[in-house]
Amino acid sequence: MKLKSPLNPLTIICSILLITIFSCSTNPMLEKWSNSDASYGGVPAFDKMNPNDVKEAMLKGMELSLRDYNTIANNLEDPTFENTIEEMERSGKLLDDVYSYYGILSSNMSSPEFRTIQGDLAPKLSEYSSKISQNEKLFKRINSLGYKVELTKVAKEYIAEKGFDEKYGARPLNRAIQKYIEDPLAEKIIQKKVKEGDVIKIDFDKKNEEIMVILEDVKTKSKKD
Repeated sequence: MKLKSPLNPLTIICSILLITIFSCSTNPMLEKWSNSDASYGGVPAFDKMNPNDVKEAMLKGMELSLRDYNTIANNLEDPTFENTIEEMERSGKLLDDVYSYYGILSSNMSSPEFRTIQGDLAPKLSEYSSKISQNEKLFKRINSLGYKVELTKVAKEYIAEKGFDEKYGARPLNRAIQKYIEDPLAEKIIQKKVKEGDVIKIDFDKKNEEIMVILEDVKTKSKKD
């Protein structure tokens, strides 16, 4: 005698669909919106944001950003401009996108609920900042390109400060690194102002409150613009 299944095909199909729907992320903040080819570089989904979703997305963004930097730092291939500098510029895109929401909620739409979330995120953002700014493998990889990079203590503190602000949630550290380290470093390399063996010193000018990128020719001990 053939036993009849207690579940009919329609029930099975509906169950599969429900599992699929609920297993998918329903957080719109985790969706990438930036697009360099789109008008205005893309448009954030401000109409869909809420504090709890932004918190989840910030945590996920930091996780993925750290994974990006660690992947670059631990790459077993010989360091090149393409697999090091350019990859650094492409890293942490989700966190960049999520910050647009975080920044709005931190200032224009601040609320007691979000300020509690800021307090929860503060130590995690601080830890995130430290993990990147103290990633010795990453800077060693840059040095392997023939460019020795020296980041002074005051410069590191300034960049870390720009990468995290507990009250306003300032830009994530990867943006600060891109602005103050990657972009000027890439520009100097592309302009062929840096040659193998040069020391690229990143310092902070307290008087003018700005980051300085100084090239030093080790052989002649001279400084270049």
